[in-house]
Formats: sequence, C-alpha cells, structure tokens
Amino acid sequence: MKEVIFVAGGTGGHLLGSYALGHYMEKENSKVSYIAGDRPLDYSLMPLDKTYHLRVSPFLGKSPLSLLKAIMVNIREGLKVFIYLLKKRPAFVLGTGGYVCGPVLLAAFLQGIPVYLLEQNSVMGLTNKILRFLAKKVFTGILPTDSSQKLLFSGNPLRKELVEEYLRAAPQEEGPREKLKVLVFGGSLGAKEINDIVLFLYSEFTAFPLEIVHQCGVKQLESFREEMKRVSPGHQDHTHKAFSFIDEMGTYYRWADVIISRSGASTVSELLLFKKDVLFIPYPHHKDEHQLKNARFYEREVKGEASVMIGGGRDEIANYLLNLKEAIKKEEKKTFSSEKMYEQWKRPYQIIFDEILKRE
Repeated sequence: MKEVIFVAGGTGGHLLGSYALGHYMEKENSKVSYIAGDRPLDYSLMPLDKTYHLRVSPFLGKSPLSLLKAIMVNIREGLKVFIYLLKKRPAFVLGTGGYVCGPVLLAAFLQGIPVYLLEQNSVMGLTNKILRFLAKKVFTGILPTDSSQKLLFSGNPLRKELVEEYLRAAPQEEGPREKLKVLVFGGSLGAKEINDIVLFLYSEFTAFPLEIVHQCGVKQLESFREEMKRVSPGHQDHTHKAFSFIDEMGTYYRWADVIISRSGASTVSELLLFKKDVLFIPYPHHKDEHQLKNARFYEREVKGEASVMIGGGRDEIANYLLNLKEAIKKEEKKTFSSEKMYEQWKRPYQIIFDEILKRE
C-alpha cells in the first residue's frame, strides 16, 4: 500500500488516537505520516520526523477582525497542505478530530484522495459534522445516537503500551484492605472541579483512610500543592501524591480500587478495557453534553461488572465510596484474561482497517 496519512489536533485524545492508528499501520508494514496543529501539545505528542504541522485557526468565538485574520491564515495553510498532498499522493487520509482536519480533508477530497473520519465521542463535533459529507466512512469510538449508514461503530483505538503496563503491574491484594486506593485525573490539563473533590476527600472524609494518586494537570500542580498545605487530613492515615501528568497510566489503572475522572472519549474507552469502578464528573459546559452521554454509555456497557456513579455532591460522593468499600470486602477477586484483553484492544484497529482495505 502507498503511504497513509493521519490527521489530528487540539486535544491529547485526538492526537493519541491518530498516533495509535499510525503506529498500528507501521507494524503492518505501511509507510505512515501525520498532520497536526502547531500547539505545544501537538509537538510533544507526535513524532517530530513524521509530522507536518499546520498553523490553522478556529472560526468560532472571534471578533470580525480576528475572524478575517483566521480566514486568511487558513486559506494560506490550506494551499500549503494542498501542495503537500499533491506531492505525497497517499492511499487515504484519516482524521481523528480537531479543526486542523478541516483544510486537510478538504484538500484530500478535492484531489480525489479517499477520506475517512474517526469520531471518538458519542456526539459528533462541529468539524466532523461538516467533514462527514466528504468521508467515505465515519468510524465511531462510542456507540452513536445517529443511525446514518455512513457511520460504523469501531471503538476507539488505544495504545498497546496501556495494556502492557496494566499486565506488568502488581495485582490488587486479595481480601479486605485498610485503605481505599483512589486514582484521580481530569485530563492532561487537569480540572479544578475534580481537584476540589480531592481537597474535600483529603480534608473532610473521615470514614476510613484513602490512598490518593492524583494527576492535577500541568497548569494546576503548584497552586494545588499550595492549597493542600493549607488543609489538614480528615483521617490521620490519608495519603496523597500529586503529579502534573502520569505517564504509565496502565500501571495506576491496575493499582486503583476506584477512578475519579472526566468522561472524555479516551478515558471511557480505556476504562472499558479494564472494567474499573468509577466516579465520573462530566465536563458541564459542552452544549451537546457529550461527556455525560459518554459516561452513560460506559455505565450500560459495564453493568454487572463495575460500579459507576455520574456526578453528585459531596455527600453522594462520600456515600459512594462507603458503599464501594463495603462491596470490595464482599466481592470475590476479579479475574481477567490477558488474551481477551488484547483481543478487545485490537478490535477497533481490525474494524477500521478491514473496512478501509475493503474499499481501497
């Protein structure tokens, strides 16, 4: 097969999805390139020697003058990527999200290069809503509410290293334990709402000791540490470790009794792989409420296998942890098959590339 190109930008979930797909194709002996935006995250997460960066700009929420400037910048970048694709002539282009996909997939479509999309969330974002008309197929990471024939539920591609980290990690100890192990994160940038829950649990929760591992976010680590210095532990045996970012997330997924997190598409897909008990705090300011819908999808998928709570005040959160601690005392040790875990990890790749190769 000729070279293939994956496109993403904006968020860690979009970029890592793009990289995961490309890395899988490289293992299948395909030549792979990437196109991403020009934010620091785009540079840090994508391979420097294989990524073409575009300086595109979104149109929404701008003043008339800023909008005019954004249009001019995007026309310039669109011409650059048009020439880039003329030289590359890839077998296909697949976008995994972010407004950088707009000019790239339009340029590919105008040149007759097959275009595909991966929508990672339960609700399609604005860029993908427009680009779906150019795509031969739209793969969905979470079961969509839309029944269009162009959509195909594949699941979200995840890093193989995540499974390897999980399997290498020490298993949970059997039987009752003194401390409840809580893994907390709010995405790569953190989330103040979730950080405030940690402050509450550490300073006011007294029922039993908690061992908290907490990804605060790059921008919030120092300020959060200062806040932690000003409070006293509600239980004398509470412990708390704060990180700006956790690299080996698979290790901590296995370590944790319960997760407290947002319900972005990547997080939900990772948790589905491991069937973890979780308290979701969906991001409340999306008009389409896609994180709430992601969380409800997870709740349906793990029914009978994991305990799920979505949102709630401090009293509800405390009660959830109390009930979870009691349930852990009574439940039998959870078993899993590493072979089945790898099969589940591989399924999205098989669905996506089998469908593409069938068409190209």
